[in-house]
Amino acid sequence: IDYKGKEYTLEFNRNSVKALERSGFNVSEFTTKPVSTIEALFHGALKMHHPAISRDKAMEIYNTLNHKDELVGKVIELYGSVIEAFTGADADKETEGNANWDANF
Repeated sequence: IDYKGKEYTLEFNRNSVKALERSGFNVSEFTTKPVSTIEALFHGALKMHHPAISRDKAMEIYNTLNHKDELVGKVIELYGSVIEAFTGADADKETEGNANWDANF
């Protein structure tokens, strides 16, 4: 995002998702609290590369953006990709060197 001559990057990794969750973010509230959830998600996506950014500054940037519906979808994808990587959505693929487990109970 280019905002007032400065580049801002939206991204998540496991640590930034955990920080977002510690702040009270709950993706299941998307349908009951969409504005609060979208604000928190957008702010959280900025914090990985811009850790000092305030929520007010994040919302100032968000409010100037075009095509917010597409942007929100992409930010949700970014968040979801971290969850998928953590839970092993590609668990069907056995990769050499990876640990395997078996249920023996």
